[in-house]
Amino acid sequence: MTIMRICFLTLVYPFDLSERNLYSDLFDEISDRGHEVIVFRPDENKAIGNPIETKRGEVSVISVPTGRITKTGKIIKSINTALLEQRYMRAIKKYLKKPVDLVVYSTPPITFVNLIRKLKEEMSCSSYLLLKDIFPQNSVDLGMMGEKSILYKILRRKERALYQISDRIGCMSPANVKYLLEHNDFIESSKVHENPNSIKPSEKQKTSIRQIPILNEFTIPANALKMIYGGNFGLPQGVNFILEALKALAGRDDVHTILVGDGTEFDKISRFIQNEKINNAHLLKSLPKADYIELLAHMDVGLIFLDRRFTIPNFPSRALDYMDAGLPIILATDPNTDIGTIITQAGAGIWCESNDVMSFLKCVNVMQQDKSFRSTAGEASRQLLMDRYTASHSADIILDTINESC
Repeated sequence: MTIMRICFLTLVYPFDLSERNLYSDLFDEISDRGHEVIVFRPDENKAIGNPIETKRGEVSVISVPTGRITKTGKIIKSINTALLEQRYMRAIKKYLKKPVDLVVYSTPPITFVNLIRKLKEEMSCSSYLLLKDIFPQNSVDLGMMGEKSILYKILRRKERALYQISDRIGCMSPANVKYLLEHNDFIESSKVHENPNSIKPSEKQKTSIRQIPILNEFTIPANALKMIYGGNFGLPQGVNFILEALKALAGRDDVHTILVGDGTEFDKISRFIQNEKINNAHLLKSLPKADYIELLAHMDVGLIFLDRRFTIPNFPSRALDYMDAGLPIILATDPNTDIGTIITQAGAGIWCESNDVMSFLKCVNVMQQDKSFRSTAGEASRQLLMDRYTASHSADIILDTINESC
C-alpha cells in the first residue's frame, strides 16, 4: 500500500473533536490505515486572527477563522462566504508546508476552484470531489433564485469549473451519478462514480435500554409508536408538509413524534405545535451527538422529509443514524431522489411523495399496526448500512480510484 498525504477541505466538521459526523468518520478511517490527513475546517466564532491547529487522534485539524456562515443574517453570510476561499488559502499557505498527494473537498461550497487549481499546480496532486450538494440548482428548485438570474449564471460557471478541475467525483447515489452526467455533458463519465454518505457503524445495535431524562419529560403512552426526525429544519425539508403531517396525526394516542434539530424553520414548527395544541409531538433543539444516538435507541421509526419541488436527487445523511440504530424508515420525499427506492427495495422502510398526507398516514399505520414488519424492516435497515454505507467502504472507493489514476 502506498502511504499518501491527504488534505481535506470542508465546511462541515465537528468543532468539538470528541464528536463525530460522516466526514470525521471517513477521514478517521483513512488515517487509521496509515495515511497522513490534514483537515481544514471553519471556525465561525472569529473572522480574523491565526488558524488554530489541533489533533483528532492522528488527524491534524486546522480551524480557519471564517466568521459566521451559518445561523446569521444574509448580509453577514454573503460577505463571509465570498471571503471563504481567500481565508482558506491563507491558512493552507501557513500550515501546508509539504506537498500532498491528494486534495479532497466537499460541496458546499462550490467556490474553492482557484484554491484547488493552485494546489494541483504547486503540488502536482490529484483532486477528489465529494459531491454532497448540487448547487445552485437546489436553490432554483426551492424558488430561492431564478435560472435566468445573473447570480445563478455566476454560480453555475463556478459549479462547472469545479467539476472540470476535479480528477474524480464521488456522488451520493446512482441517481446522483445519472443526474450529474445528464446535466453536464462536458464531464467525462469515467471520472464519476457512486461514493455514498457513510459512517462508522456502532459495535452493537440498540446497546442501551435505560430510561433517559428527555423521555421522562414527555407523556408518551406505553404502546405508542415512537417516531423521530433528527436533522435540519429548513426549506429543503418541506416544512409545510411536516406541519400537515403533524396536524393529521394530532389527537392520536397510538403515535408520538419527536423532532430534533435546528434551522431557519425551527420557530415556525414550534409556534405551530403550540398554536394547534398538538400534544403527541415534541420539538427539541439540536442535541449533542451522544445524547441523540441514545435517544434513537428508544425510538421505533426514523423519518425522512424532503421538499416535493426538488429536481435534484438528494440523499439525507440522517438516514445513516437511523440505519445504525436499526430503525425502519418512513420517507416522504420528491420523486426524483432514489433514497426511497433504495430503502424500500432493501425492505428497510416505506416511501411516499411529500405532497400526499393521506399516503404518509398509511405508512404510519403500517408501522404502528404491523410489529413484525417493523422488526424485519429494522433489521434490514441495519444490514443496508453494513452493506453499502460504512466509512470503510467510502475510504476504499477514494483510495482505490486515486491509486488507479496514479
